[in-house]
Amino acid sequence: MSQATSPAMNSRRATNAALRKTGEGQFELSGDVGFKTASALLKNSIAQFAGERALRVDMAGVNNTDSAGLALVIEWTRQALAAGQDLKFTSVPAQLLSLADISDAKELLPLA
Repeated sequence: MSQATSPAMNSRRATNAALRKTGEGQFELSGDVGFKTASALLKNSIAQFAGERALRVDMAGVNNTDSAGLALVIEWTRQALAAGQDLKFTSVPAQLLSLADISDAKELLPLA
């Protein structure tokens, strides 16, 4: 029997993305961050980020990302600058860094 998996099996393995507060100004981003999840993550992050002076987003738990994930990170950066917040991303996945690099957007990302 073949080891290949069907698209249906791949979608079952995909995990929903989540942004979880782990401490004062500390957050963990996990799951698949892309077209299907970026909008909800942005909406939910507004209340979570409000009132924080410094934000640290650990991305070690991100499984997959795409250009929508990059757009989300850039939008968080824009919003943090507008609010006077110090934002840093840690453990940024290589996939997202590659997208940022080929898009000439890497210098926009506040990496820790």
